Amino acid sequence: MHTSHLGSRPAAARTRPLPSLSPCLAPTPRAPTVVTSAGRAPSAFNLYTKERYAAIKGQLESQKKDAKLADVTAIIRKEWSSLDDKKKQPYVSESQKRKEQVASAR
Repeated sequence: MHTSHLGSRPAAARTRPLPSLSPCLAPTPRAPTVVTSAGRAPSAFNLYTKERYAAIKGQLESQKKDAKLADVTAIIRKEWSSLDDKKKQPYVSESQKRKEQVASAR
């Protein structure tokens, strides 16, 4: 009777130990950077969204409405488009500053 295609060796003999990392491949600690997970600095709109998201979601929940992501972002989008350039300027400045930091980090 044929038991397995792996042969008659015991399971322990079929497995191989994992290689250890050499010192040059070991992870090294890094200084924190401003780079986002995508490798880019956030846009002015993204900074505004990060600031406003919790407040908008809280308002919707206090009104007993289901606060879905699409609903919250739609409100934030409307707010952003209705802002004049003077009110957008702090977000644009911060975004530009972060873009320069990312560019210098490369």
